Amino acid sequence: MTMEERLAERQAGLDEWRQESLVALLRWAETIGADPEQMLLDPTIGIAAAERMLDGEDVGGLPTEDRDWVTSHLLAHVAFILMHNRGGEWAIDADPDSPTYTRYVVDSGGTYYDPARAVGGYLKSPPGGRDLAAHIADAEAHPTGPAA
Repeated sequence: MTMEERLAERQAGLDEWRQESLVALLRWAETIGADPEQMLLDPTIGIAAAERMLDGEDVGGLPTEDRDWVTSHLLAHVAFILMHNRGGEWAIDADPDSPTYTRYVVDSGGTYYDPARAVGGYLKSPPGGRDLAAHIADAEAHPTGPAA
């Protein structure tokens, strides 16, 4: 599949991605013991609960299905935090010169924030002492899109 085909595929699936990420956020809230309605209003309330659940976990050592589930649900959580903090919504980075070309990003007035940057950095950190808020702040400090 060419990058242009991947871009078209992702653009066609954007509405479904948005809906699935909302469902994932609500499931994640229940998993970490946060109130789903409160998470919708302020997803930052789930940071401490997510850290308690994941801090000592070797996510890379989990079975693939479990690792993918944790990653996708944490990705939704972080994206909603970025949307809460910066405004904006899910979008596809269509700039071929961007490091996040063809990826789902949070678009805030033309500035793109990459939730996968925060999630990947957090989960690759050694267990014990991970700091999800710091990884989110890093993603906010390093936007990837056209206005970056």
